[in-house]
Amino acid sequence: MTSKPVNQKMWSSSYGITSNSQLPLFFPSAITSKISMFAKPCSLDVVIGWGNKPNTQKAKSFAKTHNLPYMCLEDGFIGYLGHSSSDNKRLSLIKDEVGIYYDARSPSRLEQLCLAISSAALPASDEERASHLIRSITSSGISKYNHIREALPDSIQQLGSDCILVVDQTAGDQSIKFGLANTDSFQQMLDAAIAAHPDKKIIIKTHPDVLIAGKSGKKSGHFSLDSQSGPNSRYKNVYLLTDDCSVSDLMAKVSDVYVVTSQLGFEALMYGKRVHCFGMPFYAGWGLTQDQQVCDRRAALTLPQLVFVSLIQYPTYLHPETQTLCEAEDVIAWLALQLGGKSLNNKQAVDVCYAFGFSLWKRAFVRQFVGRMSNKVVFINDESILETLLQQSRSNISVLLWGRSRSAWAKELRRYADVWFMEDGFLRSVGLGADLRRPSCLVIDRQGMYYDSSAPSDIINILNDIDL
Repeated sequence: MTSKPVNQKMWSSSYGITSNSQLPLFFPSAITSKISMFAKPCSLDVVIGWGNKPNTQKAKSFAKTHNLPYMCLEDGFIGYLGHSSSDNKRLSLIKDEVGIYYDARSPSRLEQLCLAISSAALPASDEERASHLIRSITSSGISKYNHIREALPDSIQQLGSDCILVVDQTAGDQSIKFGLANTDSFQQMLDAAIAAHPDKKIIIKTHPDVLIAGKSGKKSGHFSLDSQSGPNSRYKNVYLLTDDCSVSDLMAKVSDVYVVTSQLGFEALMYGKRVHCFGMPFYAGWGLTQDQQVCDRRAALTLPQLVFVSLIQYPTYLHPETQTLCEAEDVIAWLALQLGGKSLNNKQAVDVCYAFGFSLWKRAFVRQFVGRMSNKVVFINDESILETLLQQSRSNISVLLWGRSRSAWAKELRRYADVWFMEDGFLRSVGLGADLRRPSCLVIDRQGMYYDSSAPSDIINILNDIDL
């Protein structure tokens, strides 16, 4: 007689967790609704919470009261194709039943995995796997967020090579306090970088969250343009990088990277940079970084060992296409494919794409197809309003039209912006567009359209230039 399967559940007091339709895919069991004081959990159930914030106390108390294990969740170190503020497809999830990786005050599952591997060499296959992962990440410039891959601004490009990078973070970031640091650590870090490298250019990088949310006043960093750089600053050799840009381009400019607890320090190790830590992030204390803090629990690691644990063993990965569990290499390969084709003809993404005259049902999918060609898509149906916006704009913009029916008007629009044309692709869908069947393939052409041989088009250029 076979026994019935145990109905294990994941309990949470967070609406953000219980309402997220993707999170259950990272677990073998279902995530229930909010924890209730009247709930009767099974002895095998697990209570989950997000991060180490004060709002997790209810979940932790529930776990303690019912003698249940508690598991802390966080985004993985390779998190999104875009940015978490606008991209709801999480690529990896950390599930830690011991602590959480950014809290150096107590052990975490990551730390335990590192200690278990520190006393013995990695098997050759695992060593090569970690080394291959490092090469794949650095060759594609993959980071935690991959929403912007613009080149460095001219002001930074002109500084020459062999600069020093100082990494800012958002004020109040949990990893700062739990990483044995505080607000003063950032000033200490900058002063130390200047003292150690008096003749070199210092680049302060603003955190992506500040660049995205800072405009609304929701987040701020520890360094500002007025106080840290410019002719009136007491720092004459310091330059603030407030543009989000390619990580690989930035790493090519610097020899040393100064951080408090930023993950960029971990990525810098993979680029072969000297990393100086003024807090105790998860990658410090293992003999790979120059540390201002001490964590006696940690031992010596090699970089492949740290990468193997941090990127292969510790997180759980979900393939963005199949939405099934996968390995780190699958996500890296998928990201490399997306990032390698971020724009047509190797042109940079525009700031805004005005999609003109699209019906409501087309709007539901157009933004996904435009993808990384534009940082933002705005739908508009009024010709005069569009022309006014184009004339007044100072941004890098484009206009997207369906087909070639308005090619004459497009010539006028090109006085102010790039004009792109969209049409059904050659393997469009199962069913007809006239029946409102969602397309699987569309064409976006920056010059014309494949069926109009009287004018230039991207496909003509591709066919003329291709070398197979």
